[in-house]
Amino acid sequence: MHDELFSQNGLSLERLRAFTEIVDAGGPTRAAKGESTRQSQYSRQLKELEEFFGAELFVRRGGRWALTDAGRDLQRLTNEHLGALAELRTRCAREPVPLRFGAGDSFLQWRLLPHLGRLRRELSGVRLVLFNRRSEDVAAGLLSGELEFGILPSGEVPASLKSTALAPVEFRVFVPRALHAEGKASQPDWPLYLPLVLLEGGGATYEALTTHAAQHRVKLNIVLECSSHLQAAEAVRQGLAAAVLPAEAHSFFATAEVKLHSLSCLHKATRRISLTWNAHLIRSRPALAEAVRALVKALT
Repeated sequence: MHDELFSQNGLSLERLRAFTEIVDAGGPTRAAKGESTRQSQYSRQLKELEEFFGAELFVRRGGRWALTDAGRDLQRLTNEHLGALAELRTRCAREPVPLRFGAGDSFLQWRLLPHLGRLRRELSGVRLVLFNRRSEDVAAGLLSGELEFGILPSGEVPASLKSTALAPVEFRVFVPRALHAEGKASQPDWPLYLPLVLLEGGGATYEALTTHAAQHRVKLNIVLECSSHLQAAEAVRQGLAAAVLPAEAHSFFATAEVKLHSLSCLHKATRRISLTWNAHLIRSRPALAEAVRALVKALT
């Protein structure tokens, strides 16, 4: 069986391991970390794989190494099959099976971690590995087999992946108690007159607030810009400023610390999201099939 794979030299687990290390590092030079002997070995193993498959696996573009179509296919197949072998070995050793989950930090903090106790009870043979990733990196990780699960915008799930819709992410203005008395309740959208912390670099909520403020001639008092919702939530917790956060962030605060306010301009920033996974892995990954059921039950 599969005699054609073994009738010629060039394919081995060691060469496939070298290939994944080259992919992860972005080329044989980076993978070798300055060791000339190791770099020569990587280059030789890569050449042997290319000769075996009869196709280039990488191309050089502007000094960077990029996977070809054949290279991406090999990356996916290697991650899938080595992952299945690793899971089998782990299950035979009666050790927890690692399942890698990619999502934005705020989702992990406020939507997934509150269910961690339940998930641990239902998935006693599993160890969750959480990665803070942007949507495009989550999609790439799911397609390549580097991630087992991820959260993606519902309209951006690749056709080859399976998904189930979750409750949408809605946004509210979180006003700390220390600032609540400063609000001009007689003014429309009065939270916008408070000191504000916003996410730097723009984004849907930033655009919604700044556009609304410009239309209504409100000069925003932005006292802090930061790179994550967790940082913004900490600024609110300290009573320094109000912030636009996902509604589920209320679990971060004591009940009396903040009040939540809905602004009409934030409705357009609502995000529809989906729990996403690679269905091709389920046939060879029993722990993955069990995890799908548990995660869908917990998160929907």
